[in-house]
Parts: sequence; structure tokens; C-alpha cells
Amino acid sequence: MPKDYYEVLGVSRSASEAEIQKAYRKLALKYHPDKNPDHKEEAEAKFKEISAAYEVLKDPEKRARYDQYGQAAFKGGTGGGGAGGFHDPFDLFREMFGGGQSAGGGIFDSFFSGGNPTDAEATGSDLLYELSISLEDAYSGIEKTIAYNRNVPCSHCHGTGGDAKTCPQCHGRGKIVTSQGFFQMSRTCPTCRGRGQVIANPCTHCKGEGFETERTQVKVHVPAGIQDEARLRFHGYGSGGRQHNGDLYIIIHLQEHKLFQRQGDNLIIHQSLPFTLATLGGTIQIQTLTNAAQLKIPAGTQPGTVFKMRGYGMPQLRSSSKGDLLVQVSIEVPKHLSKAQRESLEAFSEAMGESASHSSVKKK
Repeated sequence: MPKDYYEVLGVSRSASEAEIQKAYRKLALKYHPDKNPDHKEEAEAKFKEISAAYEVLKDPEKRARYDQYGQAAFKGGTGGGGAGGFHDPFDLFREMFGGGQSAGGGIFDSFFSGGNPTDAEATGSDLLYELSISLEDAYSGIEKTIAYNRNVPCSHCHGTGGDAKTCPQCHGRGKIVTSQGFFQMSRTCPTCRGRGQVIANPCTHCKGEGFETERTQVKVHVPAGIQDEARLRFHGYGSGGRQHNGDLYIIIHLQEHKLFQRQGDNLIIHQSLPFTLATLGGTIQIQTLTNAAQLKIPAGTQPGTVFKMRGYGMPQLRSSSKGDLLVQVSIEVPKHLSKAQRESLEAFSEAMGESASHSSVKKK
């Protein structure tokens, strides 16, 4: 039985587009086959399942059809996953994260396995680095130095792989052309991998590969106000190619905070109030992300009331403005009362004209 697409992404049927996108990004990063080399087949199956679900739910029209008819709405179409019109799951991944290699490969190829781009590639592979930061770091901005491995042209053979000669199979063209009736088909030469040359005497340092691994450091400036799952691009810091380097993509992950939840540029905090304070009103101290601030509580405040503290939220990216701090209150009800406290509350109840007789409740 086909799995429910909402269950696949781990979201509710009422999830917003942003929630669906966030769920896909998280799962796609987790189950990308190149990140799971020891369980590649299982990861690839899961990755395709996730991509199929996202392909439908990200599109309002497809999502509406799915909500009404389920996967039967797409029967008879082309493509995998039981739904018509699906893109290659790796193309969908590159559309979300940018960069990458041809279908079936990906930006994980280089970062997680060392990244040896084929000789046919003039530009090196793009690399991915996941950087986790605190909410405080996202508030103030931060500089971090990261270290990662990338492939660069061999320092001994300068990327040639050794002494080269013309490929005997394609005669230097890099492609093999075959004819079928009136049609001609061209494919990359399997012998030279499209380069047009083969290595006669392989370089002893790189064993004919033409590249070597280099440990690289990059200083990353994370701007104040950056959002969770944001992507930073560093041009030319990916793996080396015959002509150009690829790019480095840094995905920002915000760590969960013990007090605050982020909602766009706003912050949310839950604050409990003594029921006397909620009834009579007063002023309390609220912890913000940087310090403490005073919040006036009006008399008669009800549970679930949300107070907005303007300008106490997150900085807006590349702006001097800030979001708000939303304080959602709950009311504390005391579990244990002294005799005097109970008598006072009973008197209050009588003054309010409540019909229940609290004094008639006797302990057995």
C-alpha cells in the first residue's frame, strides 16, 4: 500500500508550504545516498520516496488533487513514485540546494567521499558543508573558521595524471558516435572519459587520477538575522577542475533554544503568571535574547493571551529593523493552599456570587 505523502515528510495535512519545504530539506540532507555510503540502496529508496512526496505537496495544484483523490490522481503518468510528471529526485535536490553534478550524482559526492570529478569536467564539483549555530549567534552574527577536504590538481603532474597520448578508441574526440539507420547517437568515450587522451605513464603521486586531497580552511561570516536552512555560497572554494573550481555551499542549521522559538523574524516565549497577578495586574521581568525587559500585565489577563514586545525579536537580514518578542502567557493555579489562603479564596468566591459552597467540602 502506498505511503501517505504527509506521513513520508512527517508533517500534518494542514502544514504550510514553508513547513513542507523545511521537512523536505531536513530529510533530503539526512537520506541523500552520498551521505549514507554504507546503506546506499536503502537511503536511495528513502530519498526517492521523500522527493516524490515533496514533488506533489510543494505544488498547490498537485497537492489539492492529492488531498482529494490520493495517489490515484496521478495514475497513468510518467515517472517514478506512482505519480506523473516527476522530476529526477537529484534534480529536485539541486533545485533546492544549488550546484551539484549530473543526475545520479550530487553535491554530496565531493564533500563526503573526497570528490574526484571526472576528467571530462572542466569545472570541479560543488561541495556542501553543514554548519550548526546557536540562536544567539544568529542574532548577533558570527565569524567561524571551518576546515574541510577538497580535491585539487596534483602538485606533481599539475592535474594531467601523467604522460598523455591520444585515446585510441575515440581518436581524440572524447565521444563515440554510433549510427542506427538514419539516426546518429553520441556518447562519452568510456576509455578516456571524454578527455580525448589517455595516460600512458601514470603519475606516481596521484596514481594517474590527476588530483590530490587538500585540507582547506575558510573563514565564514554569518550575518545577523540569518534564517534556519539558509545557504551561503563561496565561489571557487569547491573541488578543483581542469579549468575552474567548483563552489562551496554552507547550509546553516539553527540549534533549538531552551526558552525561545523562532517564527520568521519574531521570537516566541512562554511565560506563566500567578493567578493573582493575572487577576490584579502588575509588572514582570521578561528574559529577552540579550537581557531582561519589563512587561506590564493588565488586570484580568486570560490564559493564552499573547503580548507583543516590539523590537525584541531577531534582526532582519541586512536591515536595522528587528522583529518582535511574542509572550504567550499561561496561568498558574496553586496546588496546595494554607487555611488562611483557602478562607480568603472562599470569601472572594462568595463576593463574586458563585453558587458552589466550598466550605461544605469536607475531608474524609
